[in-house]
Amino acid sequence: MKKNIPNCITVFRLLLVFVFIFLFLSDIENKNFYCVVTFVLSGISDALDGFLARRFQVVSNFGKLMDPLADKLMQITVAVCMASVHPSLIWVPGFLILKELMMICGATKLLRKDKVVVQANFYGKLASVIYFAVFFVILVFPGMNPWLELILCLSFVMVSALAFFKYIREYLFVHKNKE
Repeated sequence: MKKNIPNCITVFRLLLVFVFIFLFLSDIENKNFYCVVTFVLSGISDALDGFLARRFQVVSNFGKLMDPLADKLMQITVAVCMASVHPSLIWVPGFLILKELMMICGATKLLRKDKVVVQANFYGKLASVIYFAVFFVILVFPGMNPWLELILCLSFVMVSALAFFKYIREYLFVHKNKE
């Protein structure tokens, strides 16, 4: 039973992406509050499923694949939704999508050619935490100054870019050692 709990939480997080979209597009009263709650619930459940998988040593291939997918889908969804009402953020979803496509291509090449699965690194996790904090603030304070939004997003982008370059360095190291 324990081994299914983290995977169930991951599926729940995937469903939260659709809940967020529904809430964001709805006309219900206090929709921003419900969007924030959904976003926070997604972040908490992300930490919880990873903790439980490691704690009970029930890391699965499903979890390795779907956990980051659920995380990135929520990140891109929130970025797209926020860019639709905050024009100064229009570039953020493009950055996220481009970075993730490059990460997928690199990870796929490593897996196919060298049989290596790339693990999350400290900077990647830090970038996710900063992303979460930035978009939490933007969601909670919807009338924020566009320049402040830009500065907050640039902080996330800088750490995300650093994580990306660390992944490239790791990729090159692993690839070189496999040859």
